Amino acid sequence: MSLLTICQDVAEVIPIKKPTQIVGNNDDNSRILLGSAQAAGKWLARQHDWTAMVKEYTFSTVASQEDYDLPSDYRFIQDQTGWDRSNYEPIRGPLTPQAWQEHKSSVLASTATTWKKYRIRDVSGTRKFSLFPTPDAVESLVFEYLSNSWCRSSGGTDQTSWQADTDVPILDEYLLYLETLWRTLNRMGLPYAEEKNEARVTLDIYKARDGGIKKLWLAGGAKYHLIGPSNVPDTGFGA
Repeated sequence: MSLLTICQDVAEVIPIKKPTQIVGNNDDNSRILLGSAQAAGKWLARQHDWTAMVKEYTFSTVASQEDYDLPSDYRFIQDQTGWDRSNYEPIRGPLTPQAWQEHKSSVLASTATTWKKYRIRDVSGTRKFSLFPTPDAVESLVFEYLSNSWCRSSGGTDQTSWQADTDVPILDEYLLYLETLWRTLNRMGLPYAEEKNEARVTLDIYKARDGGIKKLWLAGGAKYHLIGPSNVPDTGFGA
């Protein structure tokens, strides 16, 4: 589905005349449909860390460089996804402002350490991915993050709002349809409670199913170990 077809489906239900154009159309109904669709996308994008909006970002460090650019569509980092692939080590963090200053200003600043730690901070008006200790070599780092883009152009360019009738959603199109429907009814002064309730119930279902559901162990989870008491024999090493 595209922006146009989502709005056309909404128009059929209300019902109003099915529009042939949304973006740039000065017809009152088309403007209401566009405003509702924009609000629906922006709101849904903030209700969950949708798997469709999670991306992987890799970059290389530079010797003596502490701060690194974040992706242009960066919104939030996904916790515990930072890794130093060159050394096969996790990146600790995020450091709090207090811990960052402790590492930068106390005796820790002159203490040798190999464990990388990070902090997302403002540097001259721009958010940066800051590392401690400052890298002294070129190394490959990676983390996952939540993008702020919830739709894209027909050519595949990610966007944070509808720009053309041919734009397509990154978010689930049915959720966008339901949210656009009740918002349009509301703006037209028509009853919308039933449609809004359906949209909210469907949202909860989709959030629960997004990305699948892992198996829960009553005995608690166990982190994966390459070697440990569970897979090393008591005797007979090397036999």
